[in-house]
Amino acid sequence: MQNLLPEGVNGVLCVIKNTCGQSFTYEIQGRSAFYLGDGDWHDPSYDDLGMTVELSLHSHPEFANYPGNCLYTLQVFPTDRFKSDYVTFMPAAFAITVAATFIVVASVFFAYDWVIQRRNDELAKTAARSDKLVSSLFPEGIRDQLLEEQELSDHGAGKKSLDGSVATLGGERTERRTLAKFYPDASVL
Repeated sequence: MQNLLPEGVNGVLCVIKNTCGQSFTYEIQGRSAFYLGDGDWHDPSYDDLGMTVELSLHSHPEFANYPGNCLYTLQVFPTDRFKSDYVTFMPAAFAITVAATFIVVASVFFAYDWVIQRRNDELAKTAARSDKLVSSLFPEGIRDQLLEEQELSDHGAGKKSLDGSVATLGGERTERRTLAKFYPDASVL
């Protein structure tokens, strides 16, 4: 019974029984075995977890029927001490950690989505107000020209200078188109 289990594995009961009606119980703690006494001393609540091994070297079916021949079996059962070494809070702690991480990530995602949605709504309102203002102040032709110049400026196609010219990417300067239309038949008073 010595050196059956590695160090650190404690709380295993071994019950050796024979067909002659005898039984002996040992407790295995790591590499050591301790005799507990005659009889079966295991906890009956662990019967469903027990393992049984036949220790008989004889396979002849009539061997047990001869007087004085006893066949031995070894039954191994866990104990509360063995169970306490393996039933821990760690799986629950890992599950709680994973669930908390998921909740935090989901919360950050929904907060980010809410902020971006608010920003886009404000941007859409501002664009609608600007379009309404430009539409009400300027005729359609001038409005289209202003929006076209703004779009070119936003995309970096040209930069306006103080003298009204536009510098293009090539470095050359071109004159801006004027907003006013030429009306030769009109007079200004």
